[in-house]
Amino acid sequence: MSPSENEAYQLFILAEAGVERIRLRASQAPDSAPECHETDGFVMTVDEAMALRPIPHEVGPGWRCGCTYRPAG
Repeated sequence: MSPSENEAYQLFILAEAGVERIRLRASQAPDSAPECHETDGFVMTVDEAMALRPIPHEVGPGWRCGCTYRPAG
């Protein structure tokens, strides 16, 4: 499963569980990209996330996007 497919599946599972709003969470790993930390904590609806597909981020060489979606309380 590609990173993009994995993130789409993650959104699908959250929507099926009744989650309406999600929060982007950046990985705390040392190889996590700076672009990820810029959006850490951003909240949106599941529908917005499905349309925008904000993760995985486009990152520079040597970096990886380790962001995830979490339910927003």
